[in-house]
Amino acid sequence: MVTMSIYGSPEDQAQSNSGLQWFALSVTPKLTQLVLMALEHKGYDCFTPLQSTTRKRRDQAADVQVPAFPGYVFARMDVRFRLPILVTPGVRGIVGYGRQPAPVDDGEISSLRRVMQSQLPAKSAPYLRNGDRVQLVEGPLSGLTGLLIKQKGANRVLVQVTLINQALAVDVESAWVRSLDAEPACRVLSVAQGYF
Repeated sequence: MVTMSIYGSPEDQAQSNSGLQWFALSVTPKLTQLVLMALEHKGYDCFTPLQSTTRKRRDQAADVQVPAFPGYVFARMDVRFRLPILVTPGVRGIVGYGRQPAPVDDGEISSLRRVMQSQLPAKSAPYLRNGDRVQLVEGPLSGLTGLLIKQKGANRVLVQVTLINQALAVDVESAWVRSLDAEPACRVLSVAQGYF
């Protein structure tokens, strides 16, 4: 019989370093900075990518850093010892499939951190996949709908004439495209809240 302990400090986790993985935590968006400080105080390696934006207050405009993915914080932990994270004020749960928390790929976290360290301007963008139904919201074809096709580093929108089984593909800028698919069928993520 295998038992799992959900208690333990980051020091306990460090002793069994093989179990440390990155997880996405769902957090209350307004409490993101407080969650980060609390988790760091508890000894966890955590972060959220930030982006610059201009906020206007009265007659002044100021550049401020805001989370690129509002409502999410990434934390490195052993999922067996998740209780200290789940009881942190502002943490809603761990993102996963059904009741099972799902780890984030180390390579994706490394890429996000590298982008943040580069100091290059970065903005959040919609996550679009090959075959998603999209609408062009900018550019000369604004208002047109079609299917997104990614080929050789370019975004193409496929405009179809179903009756005659023909299509026309046009290259477009990423910023011109908005997804029409409300919830892709294969994306079944949930927030594993309070599952100890």
